Amino acid sequence: MRMTLLLGIVPSNRVLSTTLLFFISYIGLVCPIAQAQGCKQWTDVLLNGFMPRQDNLNSLRNMVDMSPDQYAQLAFNAEKKAAEQVLSTRVRIPAVEDQLRNALQRFYDVGYQLYGVRLDANNFFIISRMDPNAFATGSAIFLHKGLVDYYLNPTGYLVEIGFFPHSGYTVEQYNWLMQNFPWQTDWNSLYFVLAHEASHNLMRHRDEKIVGSLRKEYQSYRQAVSERRKDIAEGKEGGGARRYIWHSLQNVLAQYSVIDQYRGVESEADSVALVLLQRSGVNPTVSVTASERLSLLISVLSQPQGGWQGAVNDIMCSDHPAWVQRIQQESSNLDCLNFSGKLCQQHVPFSANNFLAELKQGTAGLENYDEETDKIAASTVDTAGAHHNIEIKVEPKGAKMTVDGLETSQGNVGLAVGPHLISASKDGFETTTRRIVVFPDVQAKVKVKLKKAK
Repeated sequence: MRMTLLLGIVPSNRVLSTTLLFFISYIGLVCPIAQAQGCKQWTDVLLNGFMPRQDNLNSLRNMVDMSPDQYAQLAFNAEKKAAEQVLSTRVRIPAVEDQLRNALQRFYDVGYQLYGVRLDANNFFIISRMDPNAFATGSAIFLHKGLVDYYLNPTGYLVEIGFFPHSGYTVEQYNWLMQNFPWQTDWNSLYFVLAHEASHNLMRHRDEKIVGSLRKEYQSYRQAVSERRKDIAEGKEGGGARRYIWHSLQNVLAQYSVIDQYRGVESEADSVALVLLQRSGVNPTVSVTASERLSLLISVLSQPQGGWQGAVNDIMCSDHPAWVQRIQQESSNLDCLNFSGKLCQQHVPFSANNFLAELKQGTAGLENYDEETDKIAASTVDTAGAHHNIEIKVEPKGAKMTVDGLETSQGNVGLAVGPHLISASKDGFETTTRRIVVFPDVQAKVKVKLKKAK
């Protein structure tokens, strides 16, 4: 079940609304056969990690400065526009729609009792796409006709998509179909898919992915502010190649972390779906059957890349847990439900308002920290005579060093918080001066390397 993220951090509400439109238009579910959201090849993650990246602080500020009402209205408008586009492909199957909508109403009633989130079951639609998929947009749910056809009439579905010719089967093909796809009208599997999508909406996964994407921007800003102070402390203009490589590796890990987060969202939707089924009068064990049957279809229709590259792609790119892992987790949660009536873990809907408030407070703190860096560097802030030890090393050996005109020994040097001027000299070498700044929270290591005189 697939929740696709197309959201970037953008500097205006107009552009943000457009970006949300693309994001919300496919937030959702199962695209078992489609390419994973994260990347097409694991090499894409490495390439993106080592590409130069420009942080956009203004965009972060614009997002976190939104009021709860502004964010809610913006997300609602974008979702509405996205739904209008998808509804152009709507198909009407009254008997199927009525039965599924009634089930969804029961799921939402349970969800309201458990999580306090009220949703409208009338925001449910079937669209004409034939890949076996479904998705949730925050308040609406869309099932692909292909998914409905597969669970209700699998042999007819395989013919419909051209897996078998319309002219009929051979005896061998018929026997194979009856052996692997023997069911008809599997409503229970559709109920599980529907409960999974309902869980996405109840747990506010749309908001978690939209505003949760800000977490990476905030962490990047926090790192930049910290490193800037350290560079100023050590008299550096930049981190050089070593820091660039370090940042690139961190970007690679961050991309994998985001993909791992998406897998967690899907696992949560699987888990909450079990509770919705149980408390709506549907045996939650149907989840295992639904997953196994969808996994079977994937194995029949897809041709995954093999070898070590295929394995690495699954780790680095797939935004969904492996089917074996999902089925195992479902079985574990079923054991917890049967034993205690509860899931193995507690699940709480994501609060965009709380998250944005925390980010706003954190961003303001970083801005104050950065302003303090400039004030200390300019010696325009009263540090009340505070001192701090820094490590200073001069090469080659035997060089003389002065700090603010006073000869000083190398090693750990206690200096007042604020700016200082280091001068190092030795016969046969060029005299070098460097401006450093002592900060109370930076363990600076200053290294001065003299160049031979020409």
